[in-house]
Amino acid sequence: MLLLVLIGENPLFTLLQLNKLEEDAFYGESQKIRKNLSGDSHRLRRTIKLLDNQQHLRSWTEAQFIALPL
Repeated sequence: MLLLVLIGENPLFTLLQLNKLEEDAFYGESQKIRKNLSGDSHRLRRTIKLLDNQQHLRSWTEAQFIALPL
């Protein structure tokens, strides 16, 4: 929580500065969140690819066992 005491000749200018700081903080946080989500998305795509490969190998192995002559 930000506690601010307005002291100065022009309180409107101070409020505009505060608004700018809040916007910058929000933009910085949103960029940080976006970066984290991007990393999570990359890890998720890699995991899905590994699971797809594992499923493909399992299906191939099962097909080989089915095709074995008895």
